[in-house]
Amino acid sequence: GLYCDRATPTLAEIHRRIRSLGCWEHCEVQAITRLCARAPDVYKLTPPSKGHSIRILLRKEPAWFGGWVEPTTPDTFSAAVWQDFGNMLENPSLTLKGCLIQVVITLKNQGLPQGLRDLTLGELRNLVHLALDPKGKSVLTYDPLK
Repeated sequence: GLYCDRATPTLAEIHRRIRSLGCWEHCEVQAITRLCARAPDVYKLTPPSKGHSIRILLRKEPAWFGGWVEPTTPDTFSAAVWQDFGNMLENPSLTLKGCLIQVVITLKNQGLPQGLRDLTLGELRNLVHLALDPKGKSVLTYDPLK
């Protein structure tokens, strides 16, 4: 889940993942916060802060957990990761549309090159965000009209 992916468990991300399962009704998805609040020994709800919506954390993080990777985490990727990413983007049949997470999911579904396969979803999201940054690598551009 979110801890394996190292993707911050914001309420919006939790809702997105639950909706993608296709088996939860809208009212059930909306009740997630209340359900988690009823189990304070398991979940910790944090108020909105620093551009984040409400976050639902596990009270006890798994021992193997390496921390959250935000889209804005500084670039720590190797030159080989950037090379593999650039090579992947040269595929003429690759079309990337939508918001940041939709682009990341499209890339994962395309089949990542060997050098990117070990990246978590959070790390891949960070890579795409850095690729869009005009002050950074600027490997990708975003066209809001498309």
